[in-house]
Amino acid sequence: PDPGPRRLAPIAPVWHTVVLILVILAVSALGFMRHSGPHGAVVVNRLHTYGTTAILEVVLIGWVALGVKLRGARLRSLLGNVSIMLKAILVDFGIAIVFWVLSMMALATVAMMWISVESWITHKPIPIQTDKSGKPTMTGRDDRAAKAVVQLAPTNGKEAAAWLMLCMLVGVAEELVFRGYLQTQFTAWAKGAAAAGVVFSAMTFGAAH
Repeated sequence: PDPGPRRLAPIAPVWHTVVLILVILAVSALGFMRHSGPHGAVVVNRLHTYGTTAILEVVLIGWVALGVKLRGARLRSLLGNVSIMLKAILVDFGIAIVFWVLSMMALATVAMMWISVESWITHKPIPIQTDKSGKPTMTGRDDRAAKAVVQLAPTNGKEAAAWLMLCMLVGVAEELVFRGYLQTQFTAWAKGAAAAGVVFSAMTFGAAH
């Protein structure tokens, strides 16, 4: 007979997970408030911003490590089975590249559809013009998020190196926090229903961004 969904034990106390989610949402809300002014936030020192973000990611890893330790588990277990064979690494890298390209295409398509629909509803032209060098640029008061992303992008070699290291740290940290910890925790709370774990961890991930 079909035994049904596999019952998983929670990997951390409930209070620990609640605190983690509240902190993630609070940081996200603070970031939104920073960029909610009429001109958005002005990034003065990108290296300082990268460093602050890296510290936050390390704190999240430390908090997750504390939670799993309270239940006698190891932080390494949250990463699942990771092969160090060259073939497996190359396959993972290839999948990542293909996914990245396709996701950029999908996001660009959705963005253009969103802008077009918004322009049609509001009866306003699409707020895209060209600067003095002929490059396309967005104008208007509704591009604060785009400006904030541009302000965070590296502009020289030192910032690019710091940004690259930050991206690698964020990739590992968010795998641990959202997929390894939260997805497993939500799945356990849903009595082994993996779909629930995926959906609720994805919702938390989306809300955090």
